[in-house]
Amino acid sequence: MGFPDPQLGRRTFIGGLAGVPLLASRAAWAVPSDPSAWRSDILLLREALEALHPGLYRYRTAGQLAADFEALDHSWARASNLAQAYLSLSRFLAGLQCG
Repeated sequence: MGFPDPQLGRRTFIGGLAGVPLLASRAAWAVPSDPSAWRSDILLLREALEALHPGLYRYRTAGQLAADFEALDHSWARASNLAQAYLSLSRFLAGLQCG
């Protein structure tokens, strides 16, 4: 069974992806973690967006999006905790301008 409105269903799903880090406990936000471990998360996010997001390249070229992912990777490498990583992810997702 599909979503009543396919656009709303996709938007809800993609928006939900951004909220996944909120499932972590409050203590996890302040605990320093290994930013190199987050690199695989960026690759997974990229694969998911490219496979599922119908308007991914509506406002961004493939080159611009690649640069955005590179910037996200660099910001996650500098992040010292989950809260900083989440903030950079939020900025990245807002830059997609998909809705």
